Amino acid sequence: MKKSLGSLFLVLAFCGAMGCGTTRLTWISDPEVQRVSNEIFAAELRPAGITSGDTQTFKSFLLFLRNKIDRELEVIWDKTLFIYNGEMQGGFMFEGISHKDRDKPKPPDILPPNGTFRKRIWPNSLVFFFVPERARFREGSWIHREMNPGQNGVYLTVKSGDQEIRERITLNISVKEM
Repeated sequence: MKKSLGSLFLVLAFCGAMGCGTTRLTWISDPEVQRVSNEIFAAELRPAGITSGDTQTFKSFLLFLRNKIDRELEVIWDKTLFIYNGEMQGGFMFEGISHKDRDKPKPPDILPPNGTFRKRIWPNSLVFFFVPERARFREGSWIHREMNPGQNGVYLTVKSGDQEIRERITLNISVKEM
């Protein structure tokens, strides 16, 4: 009995020394918040996701806008695109848009004169319908995948009167083993 307990202890100690524990990954953004500004509006882009202890993943963005002029602005969602490593990768979905309708046309959001705006947006290209292999009745759910390492961002289109203003807002995301 003592020999068995001693062997078990040695196996557990060896596994601990060899790193048999779980590897945790955390997503890092450089910079943490990206800012752009022009004569019409100022914008901030911050990656967002799930945080648990010191581990986080990025699945969406928080977009903040400040209207600098005394007339309303429109955020044109059908021309606002997700950027990954310099390439346009489709549009965004947000609260009020169902997963199955994410690629359909969306109405613009209105920014009042000298007002502010905040919205959480998810890249459409990172959303998929997952059905577990062993699902009894083949039920599934919509899943938001994490952003990949590299340059991630938004090609933002805002309209002021007849003028469309476009801004690229990007940040670099990396994944670090904890």
